[in-house]
Amino acid sequence: MNVCRCLTNRRNALVVVGSAGLVAVGVVMLAWSGGFTGSFVDGPWWTAVVVLVLYAVAERVVLQLEYRSQALAFSLSEIPTIVALIFLRPAAAIGAHVIGATSAMLLRRPGTYKCIFNISLFVFETAFACVLVRAVVDPAYFSESHS
Repeated sequence: MNVCRCLTNRRNALVVVGSAGLVAVGVVMLAWSGGFTGSFVDGPWWTAVVVLVLYAVAERVVLQLEYRSQALAFSLSEIPTIVALIFLRPAAAIGAHVIGATSAMLLRRPGTYKCIFNISLFVFETAFACVLVRAVVDPAYFSESHS
């Protein structure tokens, strides 16, 4: 498959550019905040494996509720995110999220561009959560890193 031919479709090109933008913004947020180092609690090495498996399970198991003839779907991916934010460094948290959720997502066989977009969304949401939690828990961290 020719890459240039695939990107001639405007929608596909926008997905690729938007996905690259999401990843770039996530990485810049972490770099600006100095958030690539340290976790709140240093967990053992296998914590990353547990979080990775939790992400895979959370992506496969979706709770679907029907309320007043409306279907509501809930993903439980916030649970592994909380564990990752506490016990893993941001780079490990992002890696566990991307590998675990992507492995579960690929079992459903989504389209190529949907997969690209979802992976970039995993990177962005985990990076944003890392920066947000750091800002709420330790606001002095930001003032020290930029003075």
